[in-house]
Amino acid sequence: MTTFLFLLYNLLLILLIPLFLLAALFNRKIRALLLGQFKALPAKEEYLGKQVIWLHAASGGEFQQILPVQRALHSGERILVLTVTSPSIYLKVHTHPGFDHVRYVPWEFPCLIKRFIRRVQPQAMLNTRHDVWPNLYRILKKKRIPTLLINANLYRSSARLKGFSRTLNAVVFNQIAEIATVNSDTADLLRRIYSGPLHVWGDTRFDQILFRSEHPDFASEALEGKPWFIFGSLLSGENNLVAKAIAAHPDKPFIIVPHETDRAEISWWEETLNKQKRSFVLRSKLETLNDENIIVWDSVGELADLYRYGLAAYVGGGFGAGVHSVIEPAVYHIPVAYGPKYDILAEAIELAQQDVAVVIHTAEELSRFIEQAFDADWNREKAEAIRNFVDTRSGATGKIVQHLDGVLKNDK
Repeated sequence: MTTFLFLLYNLLLILLIPLFLLAALFNRKIRALLLGQFKALPAKEEYLGKQVIWLHAASGGEFQQILPVQRALHSGERILVLTVTSPSIYLKVHTHPGFDHVRYVPWEFPCLIKRFIRRVQPQAMLNTRHDVWPNLYRILKKKRIPTLLINANLYRSSARLKGFSRTLNAVVFNQIAEIATVNSDTADLLRRIYSGPLHVWGDTRFDQILFRSEHPDFASEALEGKPWFIFGSLLSGENNLVAKAIAAHPDKPFIIVPHETDRAEISWWEETLNKQKRSFVLRSKLETLNDENIIVWDSVGELADLYRYGLAAYVGGGFGAGVHSVIEPAVYHIPVAYGPKYDILAEAIELAQQDVAVVIHTAEELSRFIEQAFDADWNREKAEAIRNFVDTRSGATGKIVQHLDGVLKNDK
């Protein structure tokens, strides 16, 4: 069955070559990926006498997950080679000082994969989340190169677990030597498609966000001294719900951070707050605060650091495709709420199941959460529960690196 499925898969890839080439003419990202396949690889001599570890991160989110592992592995005796899938993240990280080389992941054609492995000669390959390529893992397995997929995530409604897709994913996932996942519930789901060694070690995102909380890129004296309630990464479909909740609390200080900061989105908030007769300021014009008790955040890349100023937070996305990062506010031990679509994030599921986070369905529920957040005793109780949640889930990086060191010693 396995051999037949891989033959069929590779035949399909060959048939798709003309489409890849045609798409590259019109799509900048596909063109970048194509050209990246032929970028010169380092000379073999560069790696002589050193341990080569291949790390892979599909895009920006996965790159953040791989960074704590990179910091733990980084030493003069090791060569760290990073591959990425997304052209957007490649442009941001291709000169990152923590990696010796950054390249695009070799496309699924066996000749390109074998060429990459032959030149790089990795002693191990570590990937994060769910960017699992069939030929890549099959070839690594045949060459007896240890592979470890960390932070593996799978949710109950995933298409990977349904019908013939489950059979296909079982074939692919069982090419991976070992998998580390974030909790026992996810491990149980992975067992439906994977029969190899499975570890429950937590999520390196906790380690990375904790690191960022100790080394912030953004700080503002203007925000200090007020108990800010933060609406983080709001989708436009949540705006009306949030605006109603804000209107019910005219004396509370809020920071509103839209997921998209285009002119239309910011204008919507300006018009809405003007109708409510609220005093507000845009982040782009923020120097000092006078009588404003609302800030509309019209810049990007600062939300993770912004949560440090929060008394509590509502995280957006839960009324759309799925809630955004709930770890970012949680590492500051502040009460967290989000909408009902949270089944794609293991930590959001756990927070809700343990009654640590609050799931919001209506503007009235959000208004009640805001009121509770400003109650000192209620806030203190929730904050302590979140502190315990974070403390028990950090430390995955140390377990991963310790295990990897053991695998490499045994492989000598």
